[in-house]
Amino acid sequence: MAGRKRPFVSSDLADLTTAGQIASSGMWVETNLSAEDTLKKCRKMLEVFGYSASDLEVLTKQ
Repeated sequence: MAGRKRPFVSSDLADLTTAGQIASSGMWVETNLSAEDTLKKCRKMLEVFGYSASDLEVLTKQ
């Protein structure tokens, strides 16, 4: 899955600037994003896999 300039998820660690591994998947996700960009990417991923963006729930600690 890629944005306009670079991928957001890749099986190749070298494709990403700052990456975190998705547990036991062999896939990497870009972690060098703002909170707003993270939400946008998560919503897009949900839609790609057939879920509604409204299925996303974000919980925060205070």
